[in-house]
Amino acid sequence: MERREALRLMGAASVFSVLSSDLFAATLRAQLAANKAGTLRTLSLAQNEIVVAMSDVLIPTTDTPGAKAAKVNEFIDLILTEWATEEEKKIFLEGLAEADRKTNALFGHGFAAASAKEQTAIVQVLDEELAASRNEKLPKQVRSWELTLALPFFAQMRRLTLVGYYTSPIGQDQELKVEIIPGALHGCVAAEPEVKQ
Repeated sequence: MERREALRLMGAASVFSVLSSDLFAATLRAQLAANKAGTLRTLSLAQNEIVVAMSDVLIPTTDTPGAKAAKVNEFIDLILTEWATEEEKKIFLEGLAEADRKTNALFGHGFAAASAKEQTAIVQVLDEELAASRNEKLPKQVRSWELTLALPFFAQMRRLTLVGYYTSPIGQDQELKVEIIPGALHGCVAAEPEVKQ
């Protein structure tokens, strides 16, 4: 199975399994708001460049647009702004800085300025480090979506990229080829009388 196909299946499964219909609808609304706003509130321009580049390594453009086209960076900024605690933001932002330091130490420039091959190498290092640290136990009372921001940086980055992409119009329409389902069905609702002025 091709890597892109595996990511697509994992992304779709993880998105739909962790989001209730109400939370899924809220995530879609957040996506639309992020896409309309286009302004950053938590990430600096330099941090945003790292997020754009890293999300593009995780979900690159192939026969369908990738994470960059889906504006996953704006979704991540929105999640960090609206839902993350200060401690959770700190984990994420320090992770971005660490990825930049690692890239600089290995290649002499930051992550956003690195070539695609160099960026992929750093992402692979981050993934291997994350796999090595998986032995830590996580609290059982926390639901999986709420757990996202309590995870180490690269786990946050990977999950936010997947959720951001597969809840975006590009991820839904072009990648998964599904119709976005509304959060609730309000059938047979009496119509309000038309007010004439």
